[in-house]
Amino acid sequence: MEHFLWIIGGLLVILGFYFSINKEYFLLNSYNERFISLIFAFEQIQDSHYLGIGIGQHVYDIFIHHRELPLWMLQPVHNFLILVLSELGVLGLGIFLFFILSLWYVPRGTFIEKISARSIILYVGVLGLFDHYLWDIPQGAWLLWLALGFSFWVYDKGIDK
Repeated sequence: MEHFLWIIGGLLVILGFYFSINKEYFLLNSYNERFISLIFAFEQIQDSHYLGIGIGQHVYDIFIHHRELPLWMLQPVHNFLILVLSELGVLGLGIFLFFILSLWYVPRGTFIEKISARSIILYVGVLGLFDHYLWDIPQGAWLLWLALGFSFWVYDKGIDK
């Protein structure tokens, strides 16, 4: 009976926290901020869609064109491909995607090597759909190119040379 009361008490505490959280503040504001940053990125893409605005210029361009924004809203779009498209344009994104696809189709020896390399590329791709740090933060860029380099690495078969 005592365990049952502890379980019921724990559930009531969890439900109390759940219903007391201001969901509008935590969820809707986040969605709205990300949507606004998408709008800014698409404005940049419309202005210079062939060659982009330049690497590292996304936030600066938002600052120049939207001076009314508070400083905390000056952040990159949270989608790697859209960020690359706005900074490098259609031409740069095409070259980048060609590079990624060429890594995907590099001939590898065993099934495990193929799956290992493709899982790294897939991981980077999925992560890039939801965040920007692989492109605009130095540590993220190191992580991106290191991961892509590992996906290109063909394991040594131990053959004497």
